[in-house]
Amino acid sequence: MRTICFPLLVLSAAPALVAAADQRSCTMRDATIPAPSLTYVLCEQGMMLVTSDEGATWNTRKIEDGKGLRALSFKDPNRGVVVGEAGLIMTTADGGKTWKTVKTGTNENLTDLQLVGDEGWAVGFDGVILHTADGGETWQQQKSGSSLSLETVHFLDAKNGWAAGWSGTILHTTDGGATWKQIKTPAASWSLTSIHFLDAN
Repeated sequence: MRTICFPLLVLSAAPALVAAADQRSCTMRDATIPAPSLTYVLCEQGMMLVTSDEGATWNTRKIEDGKGLRALSFKDPNRGVVVGEAGLIMTTADGGKTWKTVKTGTNENLTDLQLVGDEGWAVGFDGVILHTADGGETWQQQKSGSSLSLETVHFLDAKNGWAAGWSGTILHTTDGGATWKQIKTPAASWSLTSIHFLDAN
């Protein structure tokens, strides 16, 4: 599970809010800030916590049929995508008030995703990489060249991206995922769970 850096208020107040409002626990898996002062926090159990006042107050939005959720990404405050177990991908066009499930062509667990405008990538078990060119409405599988599970993906733009995962796996693309190249480094032998680049180098 990735580390999410937020004010202490978020991590201490949000679970209490969920327990009171929904009578269920919230295992926080991911978060995003699609606009100033607006934060969405993803709960694995099928909920999204929302604050628009920097954490002073929180609302809960239920993600129907969303279980085993692992990651979310929003291109703006309304349009976003979540991924989870068994190839689950769901999209929203109203800030998480309603969700619809889209076909992915895989049953592998999906662990992370990122949107760059209408382009997007989701990664998961068994080296799966999926790509969308329409904001998450349709997905096609890309050839990663790896059978090891991928835990994280990061794109600087629609062309330059990296993915990482089990046994020190690091993949790089410069063409939007049409081709992926494996990067070997003796420093990476354990499983990798997060990757981030400030620029192409």
